[in-house]
Amino acid sequence: MSAESIKVAVRVRPFNGREKEQNSKCIIRMQARGTCVALRHSTLLPAGTKDDHYKSGGRG
Repeated sequence: MSAESIKVAVRVRPFNGREKEQNSKCIIRMQARGTCVALRHSTLLPAGTKDDHYKSGGRG
């Protein structure tokens, strides 16, 4: 059995004006740099339907 590894990158940015106006909610919780990223429960993002996930910074 061969050894395999997966690298994951998460893009972090502040909410833009449209997202703020829509009262968008942050669904990703990040701890200190280089540690775990946890998706919060969201009815807008069913599990297994997205290949890419992006975190919008700001409150949340």
